[in-house]
Amino acid sequence: MNFKELIIGFLFLLLGACGVITSDHQGQSFDRRFTTDNEDFKIGENFDRVPIKRPAIERRQIFQLYRTGMGPVGTGIYLGQVNGKHLAMTAGHVYHDLKNCADEVNFLLSLEKEMHYFTCTGWSLRLTENDVFIFEFGGDINPNFLFKKIPLSKYPLVKYQPLKLLSIDRHHQDFVFQWSVDSSDDCQILDHRAKRLKDPDKGNPTNTTSWSLPIGCDAHDGDSGAPVVNGNDELVGIVWTGQYPKEKFSAPMNQLPLDEIWAKSNFMIPVTKIFEELQTLSHEGDEKTKVVVKEILNNHLH
Repeated sequence: MNFKELIIGFLFLLLGACGVITSDHQGQSFDRRFTTDNEDFKIGENFDRVPIKRPAIERRQIFQLYRTGMGPVGTGIYLGQVNGKHLAMTAGHVYHDLKNCADEVNFLLSLEKEMHYFTCTGWSLRLTENDVFIFEFGGDINPNFLFKKIPLSKYPLVKYQPLKLLSIDRHHQDFVFQWSVDSSDDCQILDHRAKRLKDPDKGNPTNTTSWSLPIGCDAHDGDSGAPVVNGNDELVGIVWTGQYPKEKFSAPMNQLPLDEIWAKSNFMIPVTKIFEELQTLSHEGDEKTKVVVKEILNNHLH
């Protein structure tokens, strides 16, 4: 082993000791909370998520949010550009203790074997009726090369409508970020009538309330902000929270009574409710906020 290899090995050991590589924001290991054999996160008998093995556009729409010194804290979605500024969206509790953007909360995008880092900077908007944070970001490379926006759906949601959850699985042994998708029969809307819901997660609760819909898609802790799309690959919601640990179900999720569905499901924040709140903000606030909000509502992001 040469001197360079010794230095690299020492740095990785140091990062692991500091919790950057081997622990999340609560100090619990990836192995315990984020690998796909964790019983606490199963919706049914097995996980329905499968790796995206091909070079896929999905890899250019989602990214991993992490906090320096604390590890991964959530997932983000690329929304597009307004006046040359690049916008992204995630669940608000990912930025729960920050009023605005902050340098210590960054995100990364992995394309094949490349890792690209960006930082939340400049304009940001926190929604209050929905647990949503929309922000401007910058980086040291051209995001045009990496990102393609995900279109937003304005169509009403239908009960049992098929969905697809795009997500990121982490494997701490190799520090690998594997893009995955759940497009199984279970991944569907279980009730189309949104409710204001206080975070029901007993394992990792947040002090948040948001408009929510129950879904049968497999979602892990750390998927907060991950995109949920319809058959046309349009965004219909973002992952918000769920019940952990999961209970064993007496029947398929779509056959359970509504009260049991609302007591045991994962939940997404529906885009329709995000649009409703943005509509009220399109005539309020500073001029930049008005411009950005109107561009989002009109799907005019580039």
